[in-house]
Amino acid sequence: MPVHESVEELQKLKEKCQTELTEAENTLATVQKAENSSRRLIGQFEISSVSQDVSQSIVRDSVVHLNNEKSPTLQLNEQQRINRKADRETKNLPKFTDEELQSK
Repeated sequence: MPVHESVEELQKLKEKCQTELTEAENTLATVQKAENSSRRLIGQFEISSVSQDVSQSIVRDSVVHLNNEKSPTLQLNEQQRINRKADRETKNLPKFTDEELQSK
């Protein structure tokens, strides 16, 4: 094979390698852009997930707090129930006169 033909073949091979290298660099750039986009999306998802967890916790705490607080009507009803129970219990106590109490 003459040197001239070998140089031409080497030149073609060099051009082919250069084209493949350029394509590989472009592919790498595309993959890196996709990776960065994925990282941003994952970060946004994590922030959203944490935000949702915090919101659920606040709602849960609020519900527990509201359940533990009694409205004035419920407080009044409970007090009336306690008073009626106390009245029933005191009606069943034996009656003592003042003299009996003083003698004891």
